[in-house]
Amino acid sequence: MSRCTFYSVSSPWWRGSGARDGNPAAQPSTRSPPPSPASCSGCAPRNRGTRPAAARERYDVARRRLEAACHTDALFRAVRALQSGRGDAGDLAIRESFLAESVHWHLARSAPGTRLVVVAHNNHIQKTRIDFGGPLTTLPMGHHLARTLGSDYRAVAVTHTADHVPEMVLDARRTVGFTVADTPLAPRSPAVSRPP
Repeated sequence: MSRCTFYSVSSPWWRGSGARDGNPAAQPSTRSPPPSPASCSGCAPRNRGTRPAAARERYDVARRRLEAACHTDALFRAVRALQSGRGDAGDLAIRESFLAESVHWHLARSAPGTRLVVVAHNNHIQKTRIDFGGPLTTLPMGHHLARTLGSDYRAVAVTHTADHVPEMVLDARRTVGFTVADTPLAPRSPAVSRPP
C-alpha cells in the first residue's frame, strides 16, 4: 500500500458480514485481508492530522472501521498466543472494551435521549466477569457499559431449549485460533421441563 488512508484501508476491506467472515468455514471471503498491525499503527496518526472538515462523517466511519479491523487482528493474535502458552487471558478484553466503546461511539452520534438495542451473546452483555473456570477470563462489554452508563444499561439474556448449541472451540489449526462447532448439551435435569 503506497499511501495509507482510512478510506483506502477500510473501504475495500469492510464489505460483507462480520459474523460470516469471523467464521472462515462459513464461506470463503473475497475481500482483501484486514490491515496488518504495522499498517494500522502508521495509518492512524497520519490520518488524525489530516481529517477533512467537509467529509467528517465519512472520515469518522472509515476511521472506526479501521479501528475495528485492528482490534479484530489483535484479538485473533491474543487467542493464538493463549493457545501457544505465550498469551495473557487479559488480552481477550481487547474485543470487549472495543465493543463498549462502539456503543458509546454510536450514542455520541445520536440525538439526545436515544436508546440503542445491542444484540450480542450473553457472555458479552453480562455485567460480571466472564470466567470459564480456567485461564480464560475477561471483563465483558456489559461490565464496561454498566460502569459508564449506570442504571441506563439493561442486559436481557436469552436462552433456548434445544439440545445443542454453537460453541467456540479453540483450534490451533485455524487461522483465527478457533472454530465454531455444533455442540451437544448434557442431558436436562428431570426438574427442568420443556415448555409445551
